[in-house]
Amino acid sequence: MNKNNVINFIIFQINWAICVFAAAKGYPWLGPMIVFIWCLIHIYVYRSFILVELPILLITGCIGYLVDSFLVVFNFIEFPLHAQFGYLSPLWMVALWVSFSTTFRHSMSWLREKYILAAFFALIGGPFAYLAGQKIGAINGLIDISNILEVGILWAIVFPSILYTLNRIEKKYGN
Repeated sequence: MNKNNVINFIIFQINWAICVFAAAKGYPWLGPMIVFIWCLIHIYVYRSFILVELPILLITGCIGYLVDSFLVVFNFIEFPLHAQFGYLSPLWMVALWVSFSTTFRHSMSWLREKYILAAFFALIGGPFAYLAGQKIGAINGLIDISNILEVGILWAIVFPSILYTLNRIEKKYGN
């Protein structure tokens, strides 16, 4: 992994921590603000690939909003009052998805065409992220193993689908 990919991964982890801890402490607007600044920097650095980078940020944010809103509507998760900042899925959760998408062509590029492996990692990593957010106090829910498994299955479908979409966009517009 090259130096830029390491930095990309570390920034994603920092963004995740800021979004989740800030929401848990009643500052759900802070994470989206930081992620927005990071995305401006990211787009500036990769401006020659803007026809690939920008659509995937926007598409992933929209998909993330729909996924998390689905989880809220069907009572898999809920957000404490102090962590709400938006309707259904709060803006800080959408910011997490957008920040996550900045890794797809960089620190997580090794997964790009390995859809089965991406599904496996999503099956485990998706619910783990929600459970961590729950432990920190930004999310409620996921009280039994069946909920955790169902969230994992949803992520195992969504994440490779996003990667497939990225690959299609890149074939059409990118390098």
